[in-house]
Amino acid sequence: MMTPKIKIYLWILRLVVFLLFTSSATNLFSQPKKNYNDDGPYIDIAGDFINIKWVEKGLPRDTTVHKINAFQFKVENLPEVDLTSLDIIDDDMWEYDNINKFIVISDLHGQFDTAMSLLKVHKIVDSVGNWIFEDHHLIVAGDHFSRGDKVMEILWFLFKLEKQALAAGGKVHVMLGNHDWMTLNNDLRYLNVKYVHTSGVFQTPYHKFFTGKSVLGCWLRKKNVIITINDQLIVHAGLSQKVVDANLSVQKINSLFRDSIMKNDVIPLVENERIELLVGDDGPLWYRAYADTLAYHEDSIQKILHFYNVNSVIVGHTIMPEITSRFGGKIFLIDCGLITGKSGEVLIWNDERFYRGKANGKKSALNKPSKKGKRSLFDFMYTMTDDNKNPKLKITTNLKNLIKNKLKEVEQESTFELINSKDSSLFSFISTVRARGNMRKQVCYFPPVKFNFAKKDLSKYSLKSADKLKMVFPCRGGETAQEKLLLEYFLYTIYQIIDSNSVRAKLVDVQIINDKKVVDEQFTAIVVEDEDAYALRTNARVVESKAILNSTALEREPFALMFFFQYMISNTDWSVGNRHNVLIAKLPQYQRVVALPYDFDYSGFVGQSYAVPDASLPIKSVHEKHFMPYVISQEEFDFAVKYYQSLKQAILEKCDNASYLKPSTIEANKRHILEFYEELDRPDRLIKNIKTKE
Repeated sequence: MMTPKIKIYLWILRLVVFLLFTSSATNLFSQPKKNYNDDGPYIDIAGDFINIKWVEKGLPRDTTVHKINAFQFKVENLPEVDLTSLDIIDDDMWEYDNINKFIVISDLHGQFDTAMSLLKVHKIVDSVGNWIFEDHHLIVAGDHFSRGDKVMEILWFLFKLEKQALAAGGKVHVMLGNHDWMTLNNDLRYLNVKYVHTSGVFQTPYHKFFTGKSVLGCWLRKKNVIITINDQLIVHAGLSQKVVDANLSVQKINSLFRDSIMKNDVIPLVENERIELLVGDDGPLWYRAYADTLAYHEDSIQKILHFYNVNSVIVGHTIMPEITSRFGGKIFLIDCGLITGKSGEVLIWNDERFYRGKANGKKSALNKPSKKGKRSLFDFMYTMTDDNKNPKLKITTNLKNLIKNKLKEVEQESTFELINSKDSSLFSFISTVRARGNMRKQVCYFPPVKFNFAKKDLSKYSLKSADKLKMVFPCRGGETAQEKLLLEYFLYTIYQIIDSNSVRAKLVDVQIINDKKVVDEQFTAIVVEDEDAYALRTNARVVESKAILNSTALEREPFALMFFFQYMISNTDWSVGNRHNVLIAKLPQYQRVVALPYDFDYSGFVGQSYAVPDASLPIKSVHEKHFMPYVISQEEFDFAVKYYQSLKQAILEKCDNASYLKPSTIEANKRHILEFYEELDRPDRLIKNIKTKE
């Protein structure tokens, strides 16, 4: 029994530890990083009152409102939350049959933007994140926390989407993964530093924001660990033979998590062997053996399938390069690295079979060999990632002759050799090359070019169909011209953030060699995805008709995004009507055609010395922003403004990460973009410059 003196010592010790924690937190976060200035909201319910906490511009904020005064919580850079709709849906069902279509995604890990891109492109949500998946089901198979810095965006989005789906006759299944269990139980090893900052700002251990009294904490604790749909079992990590040997049914596992494991605010004491098994390495949140191609055998999974009376098991947890099927579809491994924020896929069940849903919206059937030779030369080069270096090209041709005949676009012989980062030749083709383009071939010393390959040569390397390759050289020699070209490439990467269906581009390091094996020129060039390569990748039909095209015939939301992009980069050198610097394509996910921009050398953002606005325009310099005279509605305007505002951080991060540009160029890029965002903050003024009526 402790004496009063010992109790006093213990009390003093606790006080010292607390003061050390708060002091270090205050010092650590007194100058918060820009990315960590905003977080939340964290919402608790206390009787008839709603308590809200959030971080705004690096400072803690909180308020309490009575339920009868509830409103739409709106704070810049934070998720919107309807405080009038905080009731929680209890997932007490775990078995579903006769579901015509469902999609499974896993391991979001705070990567809200990448996850949203996948959900949009596969028509689960619309452009602003509302449910459009009808009466179908979406399963999010765990790991919403850790790694990324948009966890709260994901949680509040799923909280809202769950209700929207239910109202439409569909269903969102938010499931638990190991990182969700860890965070709620104070195991914060993988917590993003943004949330460490939040913890310091409020001087509160982070897991305390998700107690059973909080809205999101209570909501997550009611979620399932395992569900079955159409005789397919879905679980975050996997089910081991030890779980079967313990005679743990799906219903029993879910009830143990809901009633015992997830009920506590700290890591629970081991109540019995079953709970120890479920939260351990052989439990449904941690098991990894399914991905072990050497040790895990088909007879092992067959026992699991027999015990749970299902046809297959779908799991995330272990990162794969793409959705992978094992043992003829008995296991599906669906975690494709969404944790990085750069890629991801979804698993689609439709018409009694599974498909890989890719980041570009295309899908491919699983359990069937893929068609050989369906990759373009451009795609091969685009996906080269040797040590994060540019692909290398050796082009042997008569450069002087190419320049001499550039206005006539005369084809001449060349040799095209692709080399990897280890200076090994991957392949070499005999090709023809000619100048191309409009103004650039007239004003630039080095014209843009197009290569033409023999299809039979491409087929030797399983490269077919797209036998052309477009390349843009620096306008002339020297550092300035090279920087301008890199800046143009940067705009391609920005538009990929804005529209995942964009035309792609790739930097390549080029040597141009004469017939005497002497290097005439070397520089970095841009390879631009041509029409055939784009159609092959996206399963699109490129519209090449020369008939005048009215912008009203376009898919409206993608057009509004392109319309604002061209304004953002101060570009007026484009036209829908005569298809000038826009690719018109019919994509399978849209009813109407879309317009996709390319060639940005005349933009004020790039600032080429030869770039001047058309005499018919009311501007004197390409550096002046001007909306081209196309009509967009108020609704389309509002959509574009909100959409671009949601991408602000991602675009600025892309600026910071463009290490191929000079620091001064990067800073100039950010200033240009921030000027655009200042205009977005005054939409009433901005819309006056747009034609909203014929």
